This record gives sequence, structure tokens and C-alpha cells, in this order.
Amino acid sequence: MTTSAEQYIDPYEDLRARFRPSRTAIEIAVAALAGDPEAEAAIVPMYMPGKRYNEWEVGQRVESVKLALLGFPASQVAERPTLQDRRQEAYDLASAALAAIGSGTTAYAIVGRDGTAMVFEEILSAR
Repeated sequence: MTTSAEQYIDPYEDLRARFRPSRTAIEIAVAALAGDPEAEAAIVPMYMPGKRYNEWEVGQRVESVKLALLGFPASQVAERPTLQDRRQEAYDLASAALAAIGSGTTAYAIVGRDGTAMVFEEILSAR
């Protein structure tokens, strides 16, 4: 028999474990970055079905759109999209994927060449 203490899952630990792009999405981003040495980083669109903005429930599903949008330094802005440009594209792509299945929020991950990722919940995405 388990006790309630054994069944408890810390929401912050669950958030740290789940709020990230999938391994496949990171691999796609790293490969895309390897193919273009001028890229600054890659952005991976993400969405969380049923989630309310700024709230986390244990077991929250997190989905990655399986593509990487390359962002380039601002010095190349006339020729290539910056990370800020790509952030908006990521929001649009994640919103479209989410709209197909219902409500929730979107997010995006900025992925570096070594596969490290910083994830941000999109403040304008709550639907």
C-alpha cells in the first residue's frame, strides 16, 4: 500500500521535466543549425492542449511542432529573419496546431547549437 506522500508529485519538478521541446524537435533544430553556420539559434514552436496561461497542472501534455525556424543576428536583418521575427512565426504555427484540437496555450523554445533550450510560454496565446 502506498501512502499519500509517495503519490505526491511536486508540480515544479513536473514542470521542469515536461516543459521542453521533444527530443525529435531538438534534433531537428540542431541539424538545421549545423546546416547554416550564420544562424544565431533555432526556434521550435510548442503547444499545450487544455492548459491555462500561467498555471501548471501535473501531467500537462506538451507538444512540439516538428520543425525548426532559424533566426539570424540583427546585423543580417535586411537579408534574413531575426529570432524576434521567427518567434511570431512560431506562435502562428503553434496556434494553428492548437486550434485544430481545441483550447490551450502556446510556447516556443530557443535551441542552441549544442541542443540546450530555453522555453517561453507565449503570453498572447491563452485561448
